[in-house]
Amino acid sequence: MKDLKNLSLKSKLKFLKENYNSFYFSGYDIKVLKKQIKIALFYECGDFSFSHKLTFYFPENLDVKKTDIEILAKHLGIIEGLNYWKSFCSENIILKNINLNKKQINFWNKVILKGMFQYFYENKINPFGGVNIKIIADNKESNEIIKNNFLPYRFLVAMGGGKDSIVSFELTKKLVEEKFKKDTSEIFLFSVNPTKIIEDVVKTTGDKNFIRVKREIDKRVLELNKTGFLNGHIPFTGILSFISLVPAIVLKAKNIVFSAEKSASECNVVWHNLEINHQWSKTREFQNLFRQYIKDILPDVDYINYFDNTLEFDIAKLFSLYPKYFKVFSSCNNQFKITENKSKIRWCCECPKCLFVFIILYPFLEYHDIISIFGEDLFEKKSFKNIFDGLIGLENKPFECVGTYKEIQKALNLCLDKIEKESKKLPYLISYYKNLKYNKSSKI
Repeated sequence: MKDLKNLSLKSKLKFLKENYNSFYFSGYDIKVLKKQIKIALFYECGDFSFSHKLTFYFPENLDVKKTDIEILAKHLGIIEGLNYWKSFCSENIILKNINLNKKQINFWNKVILKGMFQYFYENKINPFGGVNIKIIADNKESNEIIKNNFLPYRFLVAMGGGKDSIVSFELTKKLVEEKFKKDTSEIFLFSVNPTKIIEDVVKTTGDKNFIRVKREIDKRVLELNKTGFLNGHIPFTGILSFISLVPAIVLKAKNIVFSAEKSASECNVVWHNLEINHQWSKTREFQNLFRQYIKDILPDVDYINYFDNTLEFDIAKLFSLYPKYFKVFSSCNNQFKITENKSKIRWCCECPKCLFVFIILYPFLEYHDIISIFGEDLFEKKSFKNIFDGLIGLENKPFECVGTYKEIQKALNLCLDKIEKESKKLPYLISYYKNLKYNKSSKI
């Protein structure tokens, strides 16, 4: 394996183009067992081959057609392939024995451009001139449609352990009980590689139907990262959306619920006259594209998001009504990077996401509750100043799942009012914010 760490970007891209210019999704293998479905997806690029594995665990014996899982595996395999393609930035993405019509190819072109735009930015690759990426598939109309007796009152809810997915569950629970006159036995939660934190949240919901998905990245791609091959952000919510289709057809769940707030539509930075959005696969644009895409495959399944017109600020207000989750939830994405022996850490209290959630929850919770959740007052941490500047709009927004500049400022104004009404000394970040707010030369 060639070490690319010391190569210039120009030399690295030249080497990759000469040796790895075609990336192949070469096939898949599916096993339908008594209570499990195993999907292996295979990829090739130059002298490298990769095997990506997904195992779905169900509480009851399965009644599903293997041919239906094969249909989904083809589409799932395309988006999961981005985990490996990004090492090479191959111009040709070749899908072996897969039929895609023009509309589907256009969908994937948008996913690669907009969903991977942060990746291009991070690697300083101009997607409008530096590379010319093409999806190559059998350009044929596909008649692969999955029909099933999907139940209108059955819901599959994506659970990430944070405030948004918790509120989605509670709203779904209310809907199922009031509209369909059913109980929570018709609500299935699902999570990919669930941490102990997510397991604790699921337990707190009281829902007994939890679908666990084990997702295994081929370790060879990690070796490529260490030797200087390309790396970067992928549209992870988009990947989860395709993964959710498998339990949906197994459970005959007509409704798939994801939590994608309106705040996700604000970009992080503009580059080459195009907005780079860390959360692009949570935007309304992606949701609508995904809905249209799956209608050709699963015409009877609905992809639902309660928060199309709801900001993170308003979700935080709703979440404050469910105190039973305060001690178990976490929106800190570092929980997914923490090793198993540290899995009890709910909040790192160092990242933009932790500070953001602290800000938007502060106006709605008692002080002892917010400190109980985070373990400390994040407004007192001077180390957060640069991150804070990014959150309020003085710098580029961090590449994290955080809210809009306006809603963060709205929350901070409420925090300031609340602390002053309580006649407390202003903590460091709030004092800093107040000075900016009344400084006429400030952008705030």
